[in-house]
Amino acid sequence: MTAALQQQQQPAVQPQGTSELDNREYRAEGIKMPTFAGTKEDDVDDYMLSAKLYFESKNIEYEGTAPQQRPLSLLVANLNGPAAA
Repeated sequence: MTAALQQQQQPAVQPQGTSELDNREYRAEGIKMPTFAGTKEDDVDDYMLSAKLYFESKNIEYEGTAPQQRPLSLLVANLNGPAAA
């Protein structure tokens, strides 16, 4: 019985060579999602680069085989002016 209790109290050790991905979204102080208005002064490439950097800093998965709902929602929610129409 003592051996069983000791075995339960020992933390589970992951085998070497396997790593568990951290899928939690990070809190990044002072970093906010960029906005895009679609005017002549705005550049779509700059907006997309800034959005990718934001997603990476917050650990939000934005690339994959299937479209991700969270990044798409953030991109659409931050469109202003003519870009939002």
